[in-house]
Amino acid sequence: MPKVSVCVPVYNVEKYIEKCVRSLFEQTLEDIEYIFVDDCSQDQSLNILHRVLTEYPQRQNSVKIVRHKCNLNVSAAHQTAINIASGEYVIMCDSDDWVEPDMYETLYRAAVSNHADIAYCDLMFVVDNNVEQHVNQFDTSEGVEAVQKLLQTNVNTSLCIKLVRRSLYQKAVSFSDIRPMYDDTVASINLFYLAKSIIHVPEAYYHYIVHQESVCRTMDSSIMLRRADDIIHNSEKIIQFIANMPSDDRTRLTSDLYGFLFKVKWTLLSWWTMDKNNLSRWRNLWPEIMASLSNIQIPRWKKIVYRGMISRWTAPVLQPLLSVYKKTR
Repeated sequence: MPKVSVCVPVYNVEKYIEKCVRSLFEQTLEDIEYIFVDDCSQDQSLNILHRVLTEYPQRQNSVKIVRHKCNLNVSAAHQTAINIASGEYVIMCDSDDWVEPDMYETLYRAAVSNHADIAYCDLMFVVDNNVEQHVNQFDTSEGVEAVQKLLQTNVNTSLCIKLVRRSLYQKAVSFSDIRPMYDDTVASINLFYLAKSIIHVPEAYYHYIVHQESVCRTMDSSIMLRRADDIIHNSEKIIQFIANMPSDDRTRLTSDLYGFLFKVKWTLLSWWTMDKNNLSRWRNLWPEIMASLSNIQIPRWKKIVYRGMISRWTAPVLQPLLSVYKKTR
C-alpha cells in the first residue's frame, strides 16, 4: 500500500501542468501514488503530462492516468480519483498549482507520528505578477471547533493542503453528491468534523496560483448563474450535515452557520443580475438569517444593505448602488 495517493484533476491546463507535475514527481517521499484524472481536456495537457513523465522513470510505475469519456466536472474527477486511490492517506492537487518538494513527506510524518486522520499546512497565494502571500491557518484539533473555523474561513477549505486518511474520505465524502463550487468547503466540513485527530503543520508548502482564468473571476452571466446554483446546492448540503449532528454541536454551530450563509448570500448579491426573478429567489433563501443578523460578525453597512435588499420598498433604491459596487470589485 502506498503511503500517499495524490489526486490531480486535469482540464485544459497546458500553460501550467508541467510545473505542477515536476513538483509532484520531485517529492522527497518515495512511496507515493499519483492519480491524474483528465476531464476531457481539449488542449495539450495530457501530452505534456506524458512527456514529462518520461523524464522521471522512477515514478512511471506509480502513475495512473484516467480519462473521462465526457466532460463532467472537478467534483466528478475527485470522486474518480478517490475510487482508484490505494494509499494510506489521500491528498488533492490542482493541476495549475505546484508544491514544495517535501510537502507530502512532511505531512505524512506529522500524521503518522500524531496518529492523526488529517494533517494540514499553510499555503501561498501567487498572483499574476508572481507576488506570493503566505496564508496562515489556525490550529484546530476538535471536530466542532474545526467546523467553526471553516465556517468562519479561519481555516482555508482547500483540499490540496489536507492530507486525509483514505478510510475517512471513503466514510465522510461522496463527491457525486457535491457540485463544483464550494465543493472543498462541503468536503472539509465533513472530514474535519468526523476526524478523531487533526494536526496542523504551520509552514506553507502549497502554492495556489491566482490567474485570470481562475473560475471565481469569470464574470459571464450565464456561467455565474450556474455557479450560483452550485453554491446554493452545496450550502444546503452543509445545512443538512449540521442538522444531523447531536443537538449540542448544532447549537454551538448555529451562529457560525448563519454567518457563513450570510456570506454566501452576499456573494450571490454581487454576482447575480438582480432582475425580478433573481431578487425574489434571493430574498427567499434562508430567511432565518434575519433573526440572527445582529449576532453575525460582519460590517454594519453590509447588514444595512442586506436588510434593504430584503425590503421590497428600499431594494429599487439600492440596486443601482450595488451595480456600482460590483464594477469596482
